[in-house]
Amino acid sequence: ARLARKRRFIGLVPNEYGELVKVEILGPPSFEHWEACYFVFATGALMLDMIDNGNLMAYHRKIKQLAKKYSSCWPLIYQADVRMRSERAMKIRDELEDQHEIALENNWPTHFNPKQPWNAVWKQMAAAEEKWWWRNVERPGIMITAHVAKLDSYVGHDAPVSGQKRLQTLPTVDENDG
Repeated sequence: ARLARKRRFIGLVPNEYGELVKVEILGPPSFEHWEACYFVFATGALMLDMIDNGNLMAYHRKIKQLAKKYSSCWPLIYQADVRMRSERAMKIRDELEDQHEIALENNWPTHFNPKQPWNAVWKQMAAAEEKWWWRNVERPGIMITAHVAKLDSYVGHDAPVSGQKRLQTLPTVDENDG
């Protein structure tokens, strides 16, 4: 399923003759490039009152911490970030909405705000998904930095970064892990 929907952005750019040509735009080649893009997203999320600054910055710190700890593993970290935001975030939202409904039915306190659901999702992505981050970044990062495994044994084709060579192996992480 993941390979069927490769995350690529196809855009139109002018060539040397002024003609618009389609190009494939890949992910950011480094944390610094990711950070610049993330701050644009964060600004929009704040302006639309979708996610509080604290939760946006907590997720930023999470990615920054991983990039610093596993500096040679940026393609792996970016792949995990993309998968977290595009796949896991939806599951988290569903889980939080279900928990909220149960809390309401039982007159239990709940901190979930259905008018701002992504706020709770971002909070959980940054702070409560340690097992997921361990399986998708920490464990592979340790193996790669210890030279026990190669980066391309963990990085798939679904979230390539600019400057990354085309990898032929599939990721070893189970898509259904939660």
